[in-house]
Amino acid sequence: MGPRIAAGIEGRKGPVTLNKLSEQGGMRPMHTVGLDWVRDGATTLVEVERALGQALEELELAEDEKGPPKILLVDDDEDARVLMRTVLEKEGFEIHEAADGHQALDVLNLDPNFSLAVLDLAMPVMDGRELLNTIRGSVDTAALPILIRTGSAASSEEAELLDAGADDFLTKSAGAARFVARVKAIIRRSLL
Repeated sequence: MGPRIAAGIEGRKGPVTLNKLSEQGGMRPMHTVGLDWVRDGATTLVEVERALGQALEELELAEDEKGPPKILLVDDDEDARVLMRTVLEKEGFEIHEAADGHQALDVLNLDPNFSLAVLDLAMPVMDGRELLNTIRGSVDTAALPILIRTGSAASSEEAELLDAGADDFLTKSAGAARFVARVKAIIRRSLL
């Protein structure tokens, strides 16, 4: 067990957060391990379903209780935030905003249970790279999916950000439909 998972357990994090931290730490989901045990003859499918059924129901209940997915938009450009908010609210998402990295951390300190954070790179006070590193370095937010949305189209920059822990990268020139599709894809992957 890694230090992030241990800190999550000590901090009494919920099953969804612990599951995400475990997978980020290289652990396989319990249902995958259970199916491997069935193939190896160590247990039966009925026993795996009995043991994991309740855990899966608890995860589903936790997701249902949260309501619509919450997204944190972090961009110093108010017009960009209004545009993103408008298209995402039409899709049923709950939107919260921050104008810079410090405001974003304040929001996340109050409630780290967001489904996604969308970060701009070029911001005053604390830029998107520093915010990405801070989010990934905190036990409470290490599993938070992150989409980088920036005006820069450099492929080397995209590779660096993905390597630093971003889940996806999109230029601001991408249309609203493509932006919404990327948001939905990231959230869908995070729930698996």
